[in-house]
Amino acid sequence: IDTIPPVMISPPADVTIDCAATLSDDIDAQLNDFLGAEITDECGSIVLVSFDWTDSNDQSGIGDPSDPETYPFPSSDNCEWSVTVTLKVSDECGNEITLPSAVLSVEDNDSPIIINFPADVTVDCSDIPEVAEPVVDDNCRFNLNFVLTETDTKGTDPDDCSSYTYTLSRKWTITDACGNSVEQTQQIFIQDETGPEINFDESINLNCGDDVSPPDEPLDSIVDACGSPVSYVLVEFEFPGTCPGSYRIERQWTATDVCGNSSALTQQIFVNDN
Repeated sequence: IDTIPPVMISPPADVTIDCAATLSDDIDAQLNDFLGAEITDECGSIVLVSFDWTDSNDQSGIGDPSDPETYPFPSSDNCEWSVTVTLKVSDECGNEITLPSAVLSVEDNDSPIIINFPADVTVDCSDIPEVAEPVVDDNCRFNLNFVLTETDTKGTDPDDCSSYTYTLSRKWTITDACGNSVEQTQQIFIQDETGPEINFDESINLNCGDDVSPPDEPLDSIVDACGSPVSYVLVEFEFPGTCPGSYRIERQWTATDVCGNSSALTQQIFVNDN
């Protein structure tokens, strides 16, 4: 009959482990290793029976190795967390001893890791992409704070091309609950390479006596996708028809934005004597 309890050669030591996705398993491994205590028994192996614990959040309990729900674990907003444990161990015959208390601490010194981040792109000024939040992982998987800072090189003069061709920078700073952070910036190169849109009918039929003069405000029908001011040039030709009251007017419209992009439209106006 074995009635002699195990003998402690060296006590448990305070241990600090890094916060990781495997934190629950890491805590379990430390406890089952008796926090480094060296224990011997003449009749067999040593097992963890139970442990009393009190953590830095003033939570406490009794840990049962057969029930992981009784184990201590840091809350999601904890940065530096520790738990004081008092282990009770036994040999194969049930002879128990209680070990001196030791402290198990968890630290997070690792920054979050960006898994997927929006790529740099070159786009037309009318096609700026919506903000896309990066996909991030963290070794502790605790609360993450996302901060977006946007800056650009856009000019301030609407009559200058720099107001429509510029770089937009979106810098993301992701910080975990322990203040570890990571930064990355997306560059969006915005350009204006499209001429204005001229919205006149290309063919018009009129009767002689109708007003054939150009519109009073032609710029109302000329639109630039980037909102740039537009200038225009109108060249007009008149060609006689088959009878004195009939003729054709050809109007050649050219519109240009402040970045030098141009568009052209030829308009035919048929004047008939009916």
